[in-house]
Amino acid sequence: MKDSGIRVFWEIVPATSCNFCCLNCYAADNARPDVRLLDWNKMKIALDRAISLGIKHIYILGGEPLTYSHLEKFIEYFKSQVKDSFCGVVSNGSLISKTRAKSLSDSGVDQLSISLDGTKAEINDANRGEGTFRQALLGIENTVNAKIPLTIAYTITPFNTIDTKNLLTFATKLGAQAVSIQITEPLGRAKRTLIGIKPFNRFEGLKAICKIYHQRPSIHTEISTRSMFIEFLNYFLNAGLRLKDLRCEGGLKTFMVSSGGDIYPCSEYAYFPDGNQRNRGINLVLDDINKIKKVIKDKYHKFNAKMKLLETKNFTTCRNCKYQFSCAPCPLANPVGIVPECEWVKLQTKRLTNKILRSKIKLLIPPKTSKGTGIRFSVPTQKQPLIIPLNEKKFKELFAFKSVSEIVKKYEAKEKKRKAGVYKNKIIGFLCKLRSHQVIEIQGFNSFGM
Repeated sequence: MKDSGIRVFWEIVPATSCNFCCLNCYAADNARPDVRLLDWNKMKIALDRAISLGIKHIYILGGEPLTYSHLEKFIEYFKSQVKDSFCGVVSNGSLISKTRAKSLSDSGVDQLSISLDGTKAEINDANRGEGTFRQALLGIENTVNAKIPLTIAYTITPFNTIDTKNLLTFATKLGAQAVSIQITEPLGRAKRTLIGIKPFNRFEGLKAICKIYHQRPSIHTEISTRSMFIEFLNYFLNAGLRLKDLRCEGGLKTFMVSSGGDIYPCSEYAYFPDGNQRNRGINLVLDDINKIKKVIKDKYHKFNAKMKLLETKNFTTCRNCKYQFSCAPCPLANPVGIVPECEWVKLQTKRLTNKILRSKIKLLIPPKTSKGTGIRFSVPTQKQPLIIPLNEKKFKELFAFKSVSEIVKKYEAKEKKRKAGVYKNKIIGFLCKLRSHQVIEIQGFNSFGM
């Protein structure tokens, strides 16, 4: 999918139009208060006006989108009108029969994201309801058989933190092309139903994500976290995650459309956490297109500029961060001050670095001499050999040292004009990469709790 063009998160049906009752639903309990439902004639008007605004990517949400009787017509019409467009649907999977999967495929849908919150029925169903795991798996099977690109949408909850480490292997077996991961937030129904069930906070979710990457992933993954945590995963766990610009795009490049056709910069602009209206939107059906464009230009663009300004002012953690101009929390959804997630990452980085420096490394897979320069390893994490640009003699010397710290000291001593920490970071990163491919064992990881 291309990144160009305006993106819209379209809640095609009200939050109440869902056949599941997930405990952690962010939209339930009036968090998304719009209960209107557009018929096809009005929906087509709304869609035409959205297209005239330059929208090229639509992510269809709910409620459960498959309860909308004109869903396929919506997708087919949008795809026929917008060249190089993308249209994805987020579903619980329960209504994707063989017939429905075929009709969705025929409509031209680009992606189905099906929600699963566990790799076993008892774990998934604890949050999503009895029997939902079986229903989702059947929908997934029908999606794969219809050759629709599949993403598993996984939310970390109090019920699945231990099971999360099994996610990527399970998703691969199901035939998914990708996995998207987020952590339950205290929004919607989750504010009421998850309190007191089990001790859970965002830090527990971050720990669970770390366990997902206990080895190099073989499936594309995306996680909804800050850039500092993504860098942590890439450096220590070789997660291979792409760093993206996470600053506010609401009202400029991304929009939200409610089930009644109101268009907003985002849900935070539209509603307070309790579902009460924070700001009024403009309606794609009832309002004139020129008025809609004027509101977007005069009001929504200014909102976006204000959010970007507040991002640089509100969060003390961000002020000296190298990602301060590409990553910041939402000023409407987060309190002023430190960013707890990033402060947690700083602490864990220091702890794990010290653990690794004190550790001895152990060779698990012997190297083979490569035809070119370097050595190669047959690793279980990928089909092709892993090639390291290092000769075999120098590589084996690493295992004679009592600790990683001694390796660092040796290489730093060779450099007359070294910068403090450069070799330390390079060597730790190199060893962590080998560990992710199961070439070596680092003692520090065994006792770090990942």
